[in-house]
Amino acid sequence: MDHPHPQRGTAPGPDSKGRGGSRQLDHRRFDHLRRRAYHSQCIVAGVYVGPGAQVIESVVLTDSYIERDAVIERAIIDKGVVVSQGARVGQHLDDQLGIACIGKNSTVPPNFTVEHSVLLGTDLLADDVSDQYPNRIVPAGARVGFKQPK
Repeated sequence: MDHPHPQRGTAPGPDSKGRGGSRQLDHRRFDHLRRRAYHSQCIVAGVYVGPGAQVIESVVLTDSYIERDAVIERAIIDKGVVVSQGARVGQHLDDQLGIACIGKNSTVPPNFTVEHSVLLGTDLLADDVSDQYPNRIVPAGARVGFKQPK
């Protein structure tokens, strides 16, 4: 009798003679995933991480898109966020604590640096950020997309 759940390391499907049953997974097909730099991270299902991108000591939630060569370090990325090509979000500093947070459905522009302790609000477009920071660096402690207190 077949067990309803395949064993680890197998996948349902025909064997080499076309019969039903489980076949052994070829783990070499997944080597490209092992070569990417993921360290102490939590990446939820449905997240795309592009070639050359790095996610280090961070949390990335559902439906986010981390493009080629982007670096995420010590950051929390909410749902539906786009971190554009070559952008850097957060940073590790031995003498300071700080986590960069990117709000739901926001976009970090290409080749931008978002330093530690930055809060980007929700639903920000790339132009919203790039208009405020033409030098392509959002400095540590900045709050973008929030109303200023009176």
